[in-house]
Amino acid sequence: MSGALVTFYVSDRETEVRDAMLQRGYEDSWEYDGAIYDLPDSMVWKENTSLETALTDLRTVASACDVVLEGSVIVESLPFAVKDCKREGSGRERRQR
Repeated sequence: MSGALVTFYVSDRETEVRDAMLQRGYEDSWEYDGAIYDLPDSMVWKENTSLETALTDLRTVASACDVVLEGSVIVESLPFAVKDCKREGSGRERRQR
């Protein structure tokens, strides 16, 4: 089991859903080669978690936050690696720790 990368679409309170997932041990960034890379607000990941567990967690959190889970994409995550994260005009720069 390598882990799960979760993207979600909810009817409201996206930040509250993300924060609740973080409380369950999910991450919203990863570190590589001394830099920290942030995921979009509607995306989290967790090591050593099955896809089924990630979906159950997301449904539980959405219900607890009283929002409609409009959709999700959950895929197996492998260790993150970044060759070159900085793209011209992307608006997102990697941040140094």
